[in-house]
Amino acid sequence: MKVVNEGALASRGSAEISLRDCVVSVVGLGLIGGSLAWALKRSGAARLVVGYNRSPHISRQALAQGIIDTAAESPVEAASLADLLILAVPVGAMAEIFEACRPGLSPGTVITDVGSAKADVIHRLMPLIPPGCEFVGGHPMAGSEASGIDAATPDLFLGSTYVLCPTPLTGSRSRKLMSDLVAAVGSKLVWMEASTHDAGVAYVSHLPYLVAAALVKSTIRAKSGVTDILASGGYRDATRIACSDPSMSADFCLANKGYILEAASIYRKEFEDLMKPFSTPGEDDMGKGSPKDGLVAMLDEAREYRVTLGTKKGWIEKGGSGRHSADAFGSHAIEYFPPVTSPLSGCIRLPGDKSISHRVVILGSLAGGESVFTNVSTGADVNSTINAMKTLGAVVEVEDRADAAGLTVIGESHGAKTQCRKAKVGSCRTGSDEGLTAFLAGKTVVTRGNVLDENGAFLLREPEEVIDCGNSGTTMRLLAGVLAAFPFLSVLTGDSSLRQRPMGRIVEPLTAMGAKIHGRSGGRYAPLVITGGDLRDFEYRLPVASAQVKSAILLAGLCSGRRVSVAEDEPSRDHTERLLPFFGVQVRREEPSASKQGETVTTPLPRVTASIPRGTGDHGHLPLLPVKYEVPGDISSAAFFMVAAGIVPGSRLEIHDLLLNPLRTGVLDVLEEMGIVVTRVVKEHHPEPRGTVIIEAPSSGLKPVEISGSMVPRLIDEIPVIAVAATQARGKSVIRNASELRVKETDRINALVKNLTAIGAKVAELPDGMIIDGPVKLQGGIVDSYGDHRIAMAMAVASTVSKEGIHITRSDCVDISFPGFYEAFRGICGCGRTCK
Repeated sequence: MKVVNEGALASRGSAEISLRDCVVSVVGLGLIGGSLAWALKRSGAARLVVGYNRSPHISRQALAQGIIDTAAESPVEAASLADLLILAVPVGAMAEIFEACRPGLSPGTVITDVGSAKADVIHRLMPLIPPGCEFVGGHPMAGSEASGIDAATPDLFLGSTYVLCPTPLTGSRSRKLMSDLVAAVGSKLVWMEASTHDAGVAYVSHLPYLVAAALVKSTIRAKSGVTDILASGGYRDATRIACSDPSMSADFCLANKGYILEAASIYRKEFEDLMKPFSTPGEDDMGKGSPKDGLVAMLDEAREYRVTLGTKKGWIEKGGSGRHSADAFGSHAIEYFPPVTSPLSGCIRLPGDKSISHRVVILGSLAGGESVFTNVSTGADVNSTINAMKTLGAVVEVEDRADAAGLTVIGESHGAKTQCRKAKVGSCRTGSDEGLTAFLAGKTVVTRGNVLDENGAFLLREPEEVIDCGNSGTTMRLLAGVLAAFPFLSVLTGDSSLRQRPMGRIVEPLTAMGAKIHGRSGGRYAPLVITGGDLRDFEYRLPVASAQVKSAILLAGLCSGRRVSVAEDEPSRDHTERLLPFFGVQVRREEPSASKQGETVTTPLPRVTASIPRGTGDHGHLPLLPVKYEVPGDISSAAFFMVAAGIVPGSRLEIHDLLLNPLRTGVLDVLEEMGIVVTRVVKEHHPEPRGTVIIEAPSSGLKPVEISGSMVPRLIDEIPVIAVAATQARGKSVIRNASELRVKETDRINALVKNLTAIGAKVAELPDGMIIDGPVKLQGGIVDSYGDHRIAMAMAVASTVSKEGIHITRSDCVDISFPGFYEAFRGICGCGRTCK
């Protein structure tokens, strides 16, 4: 056969090509390869389906049955025709067959396989992939004990899961063609790390095959003489897969032996547990405590899982967004971002600032009457605060509405409610929404305090359950301050990440103030058990700049009616100090002024003092007035869009209604220092400055920057994305005094160094920061978010200036602060438009 694929060859340099324009060559026409070829041909999804099998008569049979359009005479010919080459051969023969195909490959060809041991296949094939080709591992989760072309069917993949495993050579072209292929054969697309896939199939595919084989072998050894007569439905179902091809099965099992051994160890223990009731003397009536009880419990657990298999939320890709959910093996969602090929442009508004949202939820819940907060953060962290206030007695109603996005908090003032109008999303402070590329609104949450004392005043109540703070350190630390003032027991806990973050920094001052707090490692880690009440006036000097510790002490003073004073060496975020007066509470900020005594000049520390009028706290109605407030856009979330616009040449981006608190705008100062053009227009000052920021990429290259000292607290959350910008600056950028990054959701310093190095940056790790030497053209590849939302978003920004694009694993962690980030970022990168 001689077919020249001129049209496809001409288009191999384009990432925009669809499967319909391509020639697909399937090498190996057994059950899976034959079924794939047949399904593609029947659907018309590919321009031409070429088949090759080392046994020529199989190729002829496939051609005669209409399974393929044409048969290749050799592996080289099949590869030379292919835009997409599918290796549908046994795992053990994969490398050998690919070597035979290799001389025919051209730059731009996409290569995939169907083997069930992904890490082994990827490890063997990666060194063999020619320059310019892309490679993505694949495994359609379909098949049967039958094999060969006679078992092939075009319906084999309908409704099944098709797993794709990215490699360092997986780019936008391979993602597009494989997405088209999976849709064409009727499967559900799932992106998954190779190691996660292999661990899973060890349990659901490979070990079951070995167990089925062992069961058959035990039947053979029994030599009962009647097994052939008695074997029926149950036995046949349990042992069906033992009929699979032994050579092929041995290949994939040995290729995945590590995970199979782990699974077998667990299986062996479970089987031994199932056998225990048969060796335990039981009661005659098989009553309570009998062996039957234990056996029934174990069998029931297995039955319940099995009957619900496939009905729970899994890894299925959501309509083209690139988002994937996690299964029982943990969060291994993967996002892919291609490189950006044109300037970014657009005009956006963002959901409300996360730090402010936490505080208004708490303060509004403690205030008498109804408070209305619009554009509250949609992140999971703020949801944790909302749910915590529910647990403490507030009735909370959350509304995600396009015409009323915000938060309403209703407290009780001696039984009377004060009503406020709910603001609409569209009623913005900065003008018309016309021309916005993305307008991402917050939400409406209504909370009502429902516990009154004998005078009808609002109270928090002792929680009946543990308060789950999720991943939110802000929730835990601020609520610890509130709960320290109330004379009941409460327990604060969170996810595994939060339980590893330092809590001694709040336990120490709150304990000194009079609260009783216990936690793991002497109160250093959650869970925290708090018994509050009987607090005293308190003065404290922060050993490390921390707005959360400062706020916890201020809230403890607020809720107990005590005078508190907090001094800090470096100014930290001042949202609590700004919001308390907005709610009617007196707060005094003492700025230092130098004084001279003899030859010594002394400068006292900045100090925040909150004075709560005595008698108005006392656990009754607190001196907080109801307010209406639209939360300004989150500048920490905006930083990722700003940096992307600053590092992609020719870009211009406007961000409206953004928080411009001077203690949060360090990122703007740094971007200006790097040469990025930053325009700020402040339009409101009380209680928080807000306005518009315009970012324009510089006409010349970026300059290196040094971040240290008092600058660090002003941009601690933005350092990950600034590090990305530094990879594009000419010279060495230095980040120091940022050891706080090591105790965030992950060790952000280490995570950044590993990820940036993996994609080609030159980075050296320091104990309290890093040194970045640029500029470097980032190559792209696979990075790990380590479950940290700031790391995930920073890596998305890095993709804009990468060569191959970036796959981000454990990517769903962005929901912690910004659930709509990926969609908004793609919109700015791919379809932005300028403001009118």
